Amino acid sequence: MKEILQDIRKKQLKGAFQNEEQVRFSLVSRILLALGWDIWNPNEVVTEYPVKKFPISKDENGRVDIALFMNNHSDRTPEVFLEIKAPGKLAGNYILYEEQLQRYNYYDRSAISILTDGIEWKFYLPSGGGSFDQRLFNDFNLKDDDIDYIIITLKEVLLKDNFRRKAIQSGERMLEEMKLINMLAKVKSEAQSIAKKMGDSCYEVAQKLLKNKYGRMISLVEIEKFWERKVFTLPKPPNGEEPVHGEKGKLVDLDSFDPKGKKPKRVFIIDKWCEVTSWRKMYILVCEALIRRHPETDLGGQAKIEPVWKKGSEYQLSNGKYINACKSANSHLELSKKVLKLHNYDVKECLKIEI
Repeated sequence: MKEILQDIRKKQLKGAFQNEEQVRFSLVSRILLALGWDIWNPNEVVTEYPVKKFPISKDENGRVDIALFMNNHSDRTPEVFLEIKAPGKLAGNYILYEEQLQRYNYYDRSAISILTDGIEWKFYLPSGGGSFDQRLFNDFNLKDDDIDYIIITLKEVLLKDNFRRKAIQSGERMLEEMKLINMLAKVKSEAQSIAKKMGDSCYEVAQKLLKNKYGRMISLVEIEKFWERKVFTLPKPPNGEEPVHGEKGKLVDLDSFDPKGKKPKRVFIIDKWCEVTSWRKMYILVCEALIRRHPETDLGGQAKIEPVWKKGSEYQLSNGKYINACKSANSHLELSKKVLKLHNYDVKECLKIEI
C-alpha cells in the first residue's frame, strides 16, 4: 500500500490526474484494489450506482460515482458510497458535494460514505447522530499528510475484510475522537493562558474547562494524546483570497444587483463558498444550509411536507420537505435573502455572489 500511495503522490505532483474520470479509475480504483475490493466485478464495485427512490431532477440524476457491495450480501445493501470530483474541486468549496452525499444517504444509506477529489479525502458515518457534516469522522490530504497515518485510516475504514462491523466500529471510534479534538480546539488557547498565569498544567486546566463547558470528564491521557491533533478542515481557496467587488467574475452588490440574464459562478452561504450553475441551485443550497442548522424550520412557510405546486416545480430537501424551486432568477435571489434574514443572518455577510 505504501508503494502505491507514494507512486500516486509522484503522479499528483506531475499533474497526471486532470479530471474526475482519471481520479476515479487511475487513483481511487487502484487504492480500492489494494484494499481487497474486486474492481473488475461489477456486482461488487458498481459505478454510476442509481440511488433507490431518489427523486430525479434536471439538476441531479441520483447516481453515486462508486458504490461498494459485499458479494455475499443478498440484500444488496451498499457498504460504501464514494462521490468523486476532479482534482482540487473540494478545496474551500465542498458544501455542495457534501450535501449531495447527504441526499444520497437520505434515500439509500451506506455504512461508510466518502467524498474525495483524489487529494482531499473526507469520511462520513451516515448512521452517526446530528447533521451530516457532524458525521465527518476523519479526513486527510493524500499529497501532504503523513503517509503512515493515511494507510492506517484506509485500512481501518475501507479494507474489504473489515466490512461492515469493524469498519463501522472504527468510524464510531474516530467520530468520538473527532468530537474530543474539536472540543479541545475550543478550550486550548484559554487553557494555555490560564496555565501560564497559574503555573498549572495546561492539560489539567483543559480537563476542568471541558468538564465545566461540555459536562465531559476526559482523562488526562486522552487530552495529552489529542492535544496536537488537527481540527478537520479543508484548505481555503487559492491564495486564501475572496473575489473582489466590482468587475465581471467578482462580487456583486446585493442592494442593486439584477440577476436577470446573468448566471452565478460561486456563492458564499453563511460560512462556506460553493460553486453553482443557476439561481435555482443557489436557492436550494441556502435552504439546505438553513435546515442543517435549524432542523425544525419550515423556512418561513417555504418548506412543505407535501408538494403543492405544479408537478416538476418541487424540489425535495434532505429533510424530506419540499420547496418550489421553479421560479425566476430574481425570485430565487429574493427568497434566498428572505429566508436568511428570517433566521437572523446578516444577508450582506452571509450571502455573497460571484458571477
